[in-house]
Amino acid sequence: MGFELGADDHVTKPFSPRELRARIKAHLRRAAGEAQEVFRFGDAEVDFARGEVRRNGRPIDVSALEFKLLGAFVRNRGRLLTREQLLDAARGPGVALNDRAVDNHIVSLGGSSSRIRRNQRIS
Repeated sequence: MGFELGADDHVTKPFSPRELRARIKAHLRRAAGEAQEVFRFGDAEVDFARGEVRRNGRPIDVSALEFKLLGAFVRNRGRLLTREQLLDAARGPGVALNDRAVDNHIVSLGGSSSRIRRNQRIS
């Protein structure tokens, strides 16, 4: 029944802690391999492993909030995101945001010529 509900593995009782640990490590290795860490579009790239945005190989200064918003856009490319979804993506421990804060940071992301160009395909 567990497989029908979406499980991809199970352990029966009694189980060996060593086997359980090995299965958990294997699952984490598979999950880590699935996540793309660097997204490229045009001459820009977003590196989630390093927490950097680069254009022509040079780092672009973005705030932590802008990086979170950019991450939401990149990871959900091709989808329409509501303001509430963007607020959820931008929030973190100790972060209080209003609706307009998201708008202002989105404008800031595309505001200067040294930033990422709009309308570029993400690969």
